Amino acid sequence: MKKSIALLGLLVMVSFAAVGQVEPAATGPARSTGSFNYSLHDTESSWWGFGNEQANSTAGSVSYSNGKVRRPFSMNYSGGYTFTFGGGEYARGYFQNFLASQTFGGRKWRMSIADNIAYRPQAPTVGFSGIPGTGEPIASPPTTGTPSETVLTQNTHVIDNSTRASFSLPIDYATSVFANGNYMVLRYPDGNGIDTTAISATAGASQRIDSRTSVTGEFQESKYTYTGANVAFRTTAVIGTVSHEWNKGLGARASVGPEWIGSDGANAFPSSLHLSVTAGLTYRRRFDSASIQYSYGDNGGSGIFYGAQFNTLSGTFTRTLRNKASFSARFGYQQTTGFQAGSGSTRGLYASVTASRRLGKLFSLMASYNDTEQLATSNLPGNVLNGMLQGVSVSIGYAPRGMHLEQ
Repeated sequence: MKKSIALLGLLVMVSFAAVGQVEPAATGPARSTGSFNYSLHDTESSWWGFGNEQANSTAGSVSYSNGKVRRPFSMNYSGGYTFTFGGGEYARGYFQNFLASQTFGGRKWRMSIADNIAYRPQAPTVGFSGIPGTGEPIASPPTTGTPSETVLTQNTHVIDNSTRASFSLPIDYATSVFANGNYMVLRYPDGNGIDTTAISATAGASQRIDSRTSVTGEFQESKYTYTGANVAFRTTAVIGTVSHEWNKGLGARASVGPEWIGSDGANAFPSSLHLSVTAGLTYRRRFDSASIQYSYGDNGGSGIFYGAQFNTLSGTFTRTLRNKASFSARFGYQQTTGFQAGSGSTRGLYASVTASRRLGKLFSLMASYNDTEQLATSNLPGNVLNGMLQGVSVSIGYAPRGMHLEQ
């Protein structure tokens, strides 16, 4: 508890220091304008499903953007601690999520580096931190590639780190080439999961058909390894993508292609040919935003399997009411089956609805309902969720409006 209070105190001191450093704009050439935002939350929750549990979450979040056009930098952090009182301790402990992105650019080329590192007591579902009932607005947890945790777990602390580097170079006004590299690790400090490492590389080209439509072709190569196990496998995929915008608020993107699976090691599984599919739709208006995405493919096994095939479907909706209140909802479906014969499978879904309202200029009130359910085969570890878990929470937040920082 002392560490959590110290963390919140540090965030408050940083925020007031930032306020003191803001200088009035000077006359002369226009400067880039960055932004700085922070918030603090205290949440009371009640969970039931495997025994009743009461919980308190104390959390804070910080976001920063330098506002530069040629070399933009952004940073987001959310973290805190959840105290539980009785019950199954579904999400007890620290949760942290940090995402940073830096882009560099020349006269034509662009290169970006992004890193997302998280420490959670359960698989991510809703909110930036991925932990429901913390006072955060509903949103999709940040990702830098293929979903790494498609099996819902409880009381399972995980370090999830994804690093992505990308490079693009336009050939002419309509054609560009690109290359990406990804490095992902899943680590289980308590020893109740399979430590997984994934390395992947992608190269391809994009062609703009008209102002609203573009097509992309790419070649992907990935390798997955497991600490202390003589198991490894590779995936090779050729993917085609079509993107289209019907108007400024509605867009769609779809990718499909064959994916070859090959393995080696003492516990190898047969090579096979799979299909990789991703499709998404986004909608945005002044007061409303919505998105839905479907993915089908292969991942490292979510720390439960030595490689797995997954289906995921997720959607979000947010409506802002008079700039003081908002309503949001999110749902997700995940199905995961291990590559190795007899390794088992899971099928789960989650849903969350949240209503929030500002109380004056500095405070906010938020209430939410969360439902998580998963069916798992009997041969899977006990930390894999197998049943239904529901909860309601009420949160008080301290969230001043964002500050603009002239540079």
